[in-house]
Amino acid sequence: MYLAWFVVLPSISKSTFMMATVLVGVAVLPLALYPRMAAQPSTIIATSMPVHRTFWLRGSASLNWNRTNPNPGPFMSVVDGDLVTILLISDDGFTHSWLLDMNNNNAVDPNEPFSGLFSSTTIFSNFTFTPTIGGNIPAPGNFTYKCSVHPFTMFGTFRVMPSQVSISQSFTGTLDGSRVTTNGSLIIDTRTLTLSGAITTDLVNSTTGVTLFTKTYMIPNIQLRPMQNSPTQITRFLMNAGGALAHSVEMSAQLSGLTMSSTSLLTRQLDINANGVVDLGDVSVAALAFGSTIGTTKYKSSADFNADGVINLADISVIALYFARIDLR
Repeated sequence: MYLAWFVVLPSISKSTFMMATVLVGVAVLPLALYPRMAAQPSTIIATSMPVHRTFWLRGSASLNWNRTNPNPGPFMSVVDGDLVTILLISDDGFTHSWLLDMNNNNAVDPNEPFSGLFSSTTIFSNFTFTPTIGGNIPAPGNFTYKCSVHPFTMFGTFRVMPSQVSISQSFTGTLDGSRVTTNGSLIIDTRTLTLSGAITTDLVNSTTGVTLFTKTYMIPNIQLRPMQNSPTQITRFLMNAGGALAHSVEMSAQLSGLTMSSTSLLTRQLDINANGVVDLGDVSVAALAFGSTIGTTKYKSSADFNADGVINLADISVIALYFARIDLR
C-alpha cells in the first residue's frame, strides 16, 4: 500500500504548485512496511523467553539439503537458549546425518550438536537440542552444518544469535547556537526485534556553556522492520532536545546479521505540532513553506529543519524519512 500526499497551496503559480506536489511526493512511503507508531509506555522489557523453532530438511548427497544445489542448504537462524527441532529424512535413500561442525574439520567432535545417522525415505528423524552460548556453542556467530557422511556436498549456514545485542550511543551536534549531546545505550531483543535502552540528551548554549535542557529518555520497545530488499532490520525515532527554536535528535538503529549500529541527526523539531508523532500535519507545514527563504512571507523557521535559511528538498527529505516515527518528549 502506498500513500501520496497532495497539498493544495492557495494563490501560487502553477509551476510552484507542481514543484511542491512533486516534492511532497518524496514522502510517498510504503506504509504497509512503516505503519504509524503511537507513543508507548516508557519501559524497558526483560530479555524475551526462548521459543521452539522447527526446521525440516531433506538430505541428498548430490542435491544438498532440500535440493538447493549448487547453493548451500537452507539458512537456519536461532537464538541462544531456544529449543531447536530438526526433522530429517533421506531424499536419496543414502545414509546421512546432521552435524553442527563448529571447527570445520568434517568430523564429529565432543559437544558438537549431532543428530546421529538416518536413512529412512518415509519417516522423519527428530533431532532436538538447545544451542547455548558458552556451552555447546562457543560464541554467537555463523557456523556450518553438514552431513558428516557427505560434508562436501551437504552443507549450509546455522546462525546462533545472542538474546540481546547492544551498543553504546554517543553523539554531538551543533545547530542555532546550541550544542546537543546524547549518551546512553541501545538494546535490540533479537527474538522480538524490538529496541529499548536509555539515552540522555543535553542542550547547551554554545557561547555561554549554560545547560538549557537535559532529559533521559527510556526507549519504549520500538519495533524494528525489514529494510526494503534487504535482510537488515531498522527502526527510527525522535527525541525532543529543547531549545528556543525547538530541536530534535533523529535516531535510527539497525541490525544487520550479528551487527548492530545506529546513526543520529540534529535538526529543528520534525514533530512541529508536538503531538508525539511525525504526521501529515507536520509535513503539510513544510510543504506550504517549500521554496521560501528566510525573510519572505511564506518562510517558516519551524520547517527549516537544517536551519540553512531555505526550505528545500533537504528539509522535505528528512521529514519524509521520519514520517510516522514517534517523538519522545
